[in-house]
Amino acid sequence: MTEISRKQMTEKEWEELMEQARKENGVPRPNILICGYTGSGKTSLIKAILGDIVDSKAIGTGEPKTQDFDCYESDLVRIYDSKGMENGETEEQFVSVAREFIKSHQLNDPSKVDDHIHLVWYTIQGPGARVTDCDRKLIKEIFTPQNLIVCITKADGMREGQKQAMKQAVKDAGVREERIIFTSDEEGGCIGNKELMECSFKMLPDACKDAFAEAQKVDIELRKKAVYQKATKAKGIIATAVTAAIAIGATPIPGSDAPLLVASQTGMIASLAALYGIANEAFKVGMIPFLAKLAGTTLAGSLLKFIPGVGTMAGGAISATIAGTLTGAMGLYVKSYFEKCAIAKIEGKPMPEIPWNPELFLQFYNQYKKEQK
Repeated sequence: MTEISRKQMTEKEWEELMEQARKENGVPRPNILICGYTGSGKTSLIKAILGDIVDSKAIGTGEPKTQDFDCYESDLVRIYDSKGMENGETEEQFVSVAREFIKSHQLNDPSKVDDHIHLVWYTIQGPGARVTDCDRKLIKEIFTPQNLIVCITKADGMREGQKQAMKQAVKDAGVREERIIFTSDEEGGCIGNKELMECSFKMLPDACKDAFAEAQKVDIELRKKAVYQKATKAKGIIATAVTAAIAIGATPIPGSDAPLLVASQTGMIASLAALYGIANEAFKVGMIPFLAKLAGTTLAGSLLKFIPGVGTMAGGAISATIAGTLTGAMGLYVKSYFEKCAIAKIEGKPMPEIPWNPELFLQFYNQYKKEQK
């Protein structure tokens, strides 16, 4: 985005930049389908594992995006929620709808890979104490055994003998015992949610594990660990931006290096925001004014004047070395802030505003130079 110094980015432009960043930098979100009869406890299960993703307007629209399914999504996870079998709908119709949905999301099309279903939570209400023919058909013929977990909900009302009989019926349908989870809604949380979270984490593709670990609300320490494990990926994003900045500085165009550099740095910041799963929060706590400030100080040469021993080339162009180092320092600066934002989000604390502090920037500038030696 080369116009940042002349106008502030709109929320729509920021969202478009985020989507592009996710695709270009491989920040995959797990896609989880939750399916079952109406009243089988699907919404309670989603909230138990992922919090208020269903109701939060900031991260999920709740609007039907696929026929007979609602899509709720955050920066870290996407949930497809079947509406369940309604009154007047036959089991054959319910199975047909599920079959078409799965088929539409498992195409061998590289451009559609982000839409593939990674995990299915199939819910069966426990108090009914039976597995229907419709359940069996969906489990055996529609869903892929490798990514299916059967959740027997409201199990606190079941006797032990009923649980064992139901578990055996699900096993007979082809589901491994460790992928049959009994859950029940009780004050303070959902019994079985830790088992479901751990089983889901284990079954997800490796590329999606960190995003799910950070999205789930069950294990706080696992969420924090997932944030800090992103450091390697973040350094890769910064390194890519530094390479681009060096190329800009290596072919100087007097008076026009800075806008090109700001555009490159903006893309880097967007990629880091997408990586840390705080795209919406970043926009709200001052990322756009921060970018505008960055553009203004860069264009005015303020950063260059502030850093000892650094100058500009003729006509205001920036050397390749300085362009790369400035970008690397900016990457470390923003990475540090986004880590704090992600941890604050996990701990339920207010999102800190991003500070523009030249002295702090100088610290990251010197840190980046030291790391390159």
